[in-house]
Amino acid sequence: MENPFIIKLRIYYQDTDAEGIIYHSKYLDFGERARTEYLISKGYRQTEMMKKYNMGFVVKNLNITYNKTAGLEDEIVIKTYVEEIKNASFNFKHLFEKDGENLATIDVKVACVDLSSKRPVRIPEDFKKELEKDK
Repeated sequence: MENPFIIKLRIYYQDTDAEGIIYHSKYLDFGERARTEYLISKGYRQTEMMKKYNMGFVVKNLNITYNKTAGLEDEIVIKTYVEEIKNASFNFKHLFEKDGENLATIDVKVACVDLSSKRPVRIPEDFKKELEKDK
């Protein structure tokens, strides 16, 4: 995991619980944001992929490990890695950090589905090749 895709986020009031700590489910939102930004950085906007391939992405499986807390107005870094690519799915790892310390880790498997049938479909070859560059 040498070359992650990195985004930085500031934690706002809406992201925290009553004690000012990042609410646990917000990590899912932040991971989704990081994956979307990663795809855009590779030239693949989801809206365009829906039109071009009649394909979308769904989360098939995910695991979150929480290690430390962060809170209101903190700046966190999300490092996104492509870990595995199969015919109809790919796995990402998101590392959430503050000041170099690991806050949380999400391992997520994303499946490609046909928008009409909602059934799994193969990853388009050009997209798959682009993902493989980051493995």
